[in-house]
Amino acid sequence: MAKGRKSTRNLWIYFVFVVAVTVALVWFAIAGIFSPVDFAKALFPLLGTFVGAFLAFRLQEYREELKDEKTRRVSLNRALLVLGVQHNEIRGYLRLTAPYKSEIEMAFNFPAIQPQEKLEVSQKFDDLDFLLESSDPNLLFELIIEQGRFDQAIESIRVRNIFYVRELQPVLAAKKINRKSLSRIELEAEVGEYLFGSAVNGANSMISHVRKSNESLPALFEKLRKVSKQLYPSEKFVEFSLLPLADENIE
Repeated sequence: MAKGRKSTRNLWIYFVFVVAVTVALVWFAIAGIFSPVDFAKALFPLLGTFVGAFLAFRLQEYREELKDEKTRRVSLNRALLVLGVQHNEIRGYLRLTAPYKSEIEMAFNFPAIQPQEKLEVSQKFDDLDFLLESSDPNLLFELIIEQGRFDQAIESIRVRNIFYVRELQPVLAAKKINRKSLSRIELEAEVGEYLFGSAVNGANSMISHVRKSNESLPALFEKLRKVSKQLYPSEKFVEFSLLPLADENIE
């Protein structure tokens, strides 16, 4: 952008120079210092140089615009891809947790399954700031919020897993109550109030974050794709088709 402003400024300086010289040449011609032939010989090359410089400037400006447009299209496609990858990760956990219907089953029977350590797919918000000038300027803010929601969901899984492995599982193994059919009251009596409450709260927090992300990620994907097609109707943008999970209907 700074380079473009500098080129525009230089072009205007050159234009002012050409106008000043032209005015001087006209004055010289009127005063009889220049003949019409001399006037033409001096003016036409000057105007030709200016026209050439102007056309070269417009060509360079056009090339830069095309480059910016391509960069924006790539950024939009990447943002859509990130939302798709994140949703795929979330749905993987929904599939794993689907058999565990109650909060007790989720807290005490769902095993510790760590998220992928190398899942480093996240939004590049600096590349999407042009969305502030789109038909939905709040979309960039929504992408920022959604990234935070996804990160929170993944972190809630990690926190629950660490608690399950380090604190809860050893007690369950020591008391030999792994996967036993015990009532809520019996479980709390066996593991203690602290472990029982922490296990239930951790599982509830984890599944709540995962379910919220499962709802908001595809909704934002469709919203971003709609704006992307408004900006670039002829561009092909990534699209995903969801397969329903257990006990889930996809319209």
